[in-house]
Amino acid sequence: MPRGRIFFLASAFFVGGFLFFTAPTQAENSDHLVISQIQITNGAGKTSNDFIEIHNPTGQSIDIKGYRLVKRTQTGATDIPVKSFTDSFFIPSQGYFLWANSDYLDISTMPNATTTATIASDNGIALRFGSNDTGAIIDSVAWGEAQNGFIEGAVFPQNAEGGQALMRNNNQDTNNNSADFLITPSSPRHAEASVPSPEIPSTPIPHTETPTVPIAPALSAGSASPISCQNTILVNEIMINPEDSNADYEFVELYNQTDIEKDISNWVLSDSQGKTTKFTLPANTKIASHGFLIFYRPQIKITLNNSGDGVKLSDASGQICDASPYNSGAADEDMSYSRKNANWVWTSTATPNTTNIFTEIKSGAADSSSQKNSDSISNTSSAAPAPLTASSTIILNEFLSNPKGADTDKEFIELKNISGKTMNLEKWRLEDSSRKKFVFSSSTVISANEFLTVWSKDSNISLNNSNDAIKLFNPDGQIADQISYNEPVDDNFSYNRVSASSTIWQWSTVPSPGIDNFISQPNHPPTIIFSITNVAEIREEIFFDASNSTDPEEDALSFVWNFGDKTESIGVTSTHQYTRAGKFKITLTVNDYHANEVKEKAVMTIIDNGEIADDSASAGNTKQRKTTAKWLRVSGTVTVPPGLFGTQYFYMQDNVGRGFQIYMFKKDFPDLQVGDQVETSGETSLTQSGVRIKTKQKADIKKLSDQETAVPEDLVIADIDDNG
Repeated sequence: MPRGRIFFLASAFFVGGFLFFTAPTQAENSDHLVISQIQITNGAGKTSNDFIEIHNPTGQSIDIKGYRLVKRTQTGATDIPVKSFTDSFFIPSQGYFLWANSDYLDISTMPNATTTATIASDNGIALRFGSNDTGAIIDSVAWGEAQNGFIEGAVFPQNAEGGQALMRNNNQDTNNNSADFLITPSSPRHAEASVPSPEIPSTPIPHTETPTVPIAPALSAGSASPISCQNTILVNEIMINPEDSNADYEFVELYNQTDIEKDISNWVLSDSQGKTTKFTLPANTKIASHGFLIFYRPQIKITLNNSGDGVKLSDASGQICDASPYNSGAADEDMSYSRKNANWVWTSTATPNTTNIFTEIKSGAADSSSQKNSDSISNTSSAAPAPLTASSTIILNEFLSNPKGADTDKEFIELKNISGKTMNLEKWRLEDSSRKKFVFSSSTVISANEFLTVWSKDSNISLNNSNDAIKLFNPDGQIADQISYNEPVDDNFSYNRVSASSTIWQWSTVPSPGIDNFISQPNHPPTIIFSITNVAEIREEIFFDASNSTDPEEDALSFVWNFGDKTESIGVTSTHQYTRAGKFKITLTVNDYHANEVKEKAVMTIIDNGEIADDSASAGNTKQRKTTAKWLRVSGTVTVPPGLFGTQYFYMQDNVGRGFQIYMFKKDFPDLQVGDQVETSGETSLTQSGVRIKTKQKADIKKLSDQETAVPEDLVIADIDDNG
C-alpha cells in the first residue's frame, strides 16, 4: 500500500471543528489510480521522447484536479515537477491518462497533457495529491539504480531502452516495483482510448472539495469534462467574404468529433493574417457530442481578410488544438472555406451549424492527408522520377528567414516529398511575397519521403525578417502549398510544420534543414511572487513565502533566500530570526534550470522592542522607565483587513480611537472585513507603526459582529448650516 494513500471510502472524525479522514490499513488493487506505463527514451537523438501513463482501475471516474506528477533523480531527496493538474479532468473507470514531453511530436497516441519536463535512467516518479514533497503519494515507481524515496518495496532493476516501456503487469499493485513491472514495447494509451466503463449513474454525486478525498464522483451520462484539446474540437468551416460584403455574416464554425460533450470555456480563437485578434470563449461554453458551434464576427470581433486568412483554436493554457491552413488564399464572395477530411477546400454552399456540403469546389490548401515524417535523409536519387501530375504532393516543411548574424547565404526553404514516390521537380517554382521566383531544373529530383533544402545563395530569394509569404507552384501553375508570417522573427528561429499531415506551424529555436523537424520552444523566465512582513522584532520567527511564484513552462524552480545578515536558506518557503535590530535587504533568487534566473528584493526593518514604555512615566522624564511586555485585551473596529498590507497582520481601532496592529505568525485569521467588530487578546510590543498585539491562534480573535452598511440620509440643502 503506497505511503499516505488516500481512499474514497474512509471513516471520519472531528477534531477542533475540522473533519478528518482515516485510511483503511489495507486496500485492494482497484481503490486508487496507478502509474501503468513509463517510457524514458525513444532511442538515439530522441532521449526526451518520454511519456507517463496513468490508469484508473476503479469502478468510477476520478477527477485528477489537485494531483501532480513529480520525479526524483537517482539520489534526489526533493520533488521535481513534471505536471501539476490544476483543472478538472475525469479519467473514466478503466481508462487512461497520458502525459508526454512536448518534444515528442510523433507519439503514436495523442497525449492528454504535455510539458517540457523529462525523465531518465535511474529516476523515480510519483503521483501525489497535494504539494511537492509533502502531498500524499498515491503511487510511485523507481527503476535502474535509483536510491530515492519513490521506491515501493524493491526498485525495478532495469532501465528501459529506446522504444521500450516499463509496463505494470496486469495493472497489479503489490507495492513492489520489482514485481509489479516488466519491460515491453511501448504502447501508450489515453483517455479517449479507455476501456468501456461500467454503467454511469444518471444522477451525479456532488463533488467534494475536501483535499483528503481525491477520487471524484461519477459523472452523469453526457456531462461535460475538459480534457486535452488535440484531436477533439476542430475548426471546421470559415466564412471570410459573405454575400454583398455583409461582414456581420462572417463566421467560424467548430465541430466536436468526440462522443461526449466538451467544456471549452476560456479557449481562444484567433486569426492569422494582417492585424490578428484573439477572442476568449466565455465561461460555460460547451459543445455537444458530434455537435457544431458557430461564432459570428459581431460577437468575436475577428475580422477575416478577403485576400486570405486562417483561424487557430487554442485551449486555456495556450496549447494549439487545431487550425485551418495559415492562409486560405483569396476568398471569392459567399464561398466558404471548409474542412473536407484532412484537406481544406472552397465550396459555394455555406453550412453553418451542419455537416459541410461541397459544391463548385475550388482547391484550397495543399493536400495534407499524407503520411508521417520519415527518418530517411537525402536530397538526390538516381531512381527514375515519377510522371508529374497536378496532384503530386510536395509540401513546404520548414524555412529560416532570419539566421544568426548576417542573413547572406544562410536562409533556406525546405521541401518534403510526401507522395510515396520519387519526384522530378522540373518547372516547379518557389515565390516570395515580392514575386521573386526560383524555378527548379530538370535535374532536381527528390526521393519519396525525403527532403530538399533550397538555400538563399542558390535561389536568390531573400525572406523578410518581419513578414513575408512563400508559395510553391507545380508545373501547371497551381499553388501546391503556401505559408506566410506577419510578425518579427527572432534570430535563428525557424518556422516548422508540426508534421506532414498537419496544417499547424510552430517556431523553433533549433533549425533542422534536411532532417525531420525538431521543434524546440523558447524557455521563459519564472515570475516571482513572495510575501513578507515589513517590520518584525528581534528573535521573532518570520515566515517567507514564495509559493505563488510561477513558471510559464512549469519548469522545476530553485529558491535561494538571502536575509541580508550573511545567512541564506533554500526552499520555496523559509523561516528566519534576526539577532539584532536594523534594516535588512532581503533577496530572493529563483532559477528554472534553463539559464533563466530572476531576483526580487525587499527591505525589512527589525526593531528591539521586547519591552514597551510604561504609561505611568512622567511626560517630563526623558529617561522613561520600562516594563516587560504585557498581555492586553481590546475591543474595536477592523480598519485594515488581513492580506491588504501583509498576510500576518491586520489593523483595528478601539472605541477611544487608539490604533493597534494585530499579528499572528500562523496567518490563521477569521474572515474579516473593514468595519467588523472584534475582540482581540495577546502580548503587546511596540513597532514603528504603533502598538502590536501578538496573537497565537484564531481563538484569540473573536468576531463580535459584521460591518454595517451605511444608509444614506435625505437632507435638504436649506437645512445645512455652518455646524453641519
